[in-house]
Amino acid sequence: MTITELLWPPFKPDTQSQAEFAAKSPEIFSHFVGIPGLKDFFCGRVIYDNGEPVDERSGRGALILEWDGLPSIHAFYPHSETFRSFISLVKPYLTGPDTPQFFEAVVSAAGCAETGVTQVLKVAKGEETEAVWRRLQEAIGGSYGPAKTVFSYANGVEKEEGVFLGIVGWPTLEDYQRSRMDKEVVGLIRELGAGEDVFDVVVQLERMAV
Repeated sequence: MTITELLWPPFKPDTQSQAEFAAKSPEIFSHFVGIPGLKDFFCGRVIYDNGEPVDERSGRGALILEWDGLPSIHAFYPHSETFRSFISLVKPYLTGPDTPQFFEAVVSAAGCAETGVTQVLKVAKGEETEAVWRRLQEAIGGSYGPAKTVFSYANGVEKEEGVFLGIVGWPTLEDYQRSRMDKEVVGLIRELGAGEDVFDVVVQLERMAV
């Protein structure tokens, strides 16, 4: 059972803190190398929120991790020595804590995260959610080419029970920006939420060593 983990760490936005974090990041993220059960790890930042650009100095971080199952996650988080060491190093650069979100992957998120422009959608799951998601994939594939865009989806577990996660890996930022002008795509994203709020952000990620 592959588990997709999302994290949205709020980094301090001042220039000095961000420069210090960049210098320390190899040491900080080395804590994720060799963790049993961790298959993929991507790190980056939020660049769009509900279609609106996000200032790169905002400090809105983004992490996507994939694990082989919940037991591996909980062997690491939150009580392992490795995790505590990681937190002690990263905490000075954060404005506050963040809670990981876990989803049982139907389709792995790794392919989407590798594209460099990754759209993350979260909604409360209803009876028609997966059907609407399939229509959204067809609409995007029809407009932008099925070979260019990558899709994954997952269902929330633990505190995210009842939440649907859909991810789109766009080939370029321009393709994503063009999709915001596509009435069918925008309408289907709205329909995915079935009248409720849709969490809709775009992140730029890079693969980290594991």
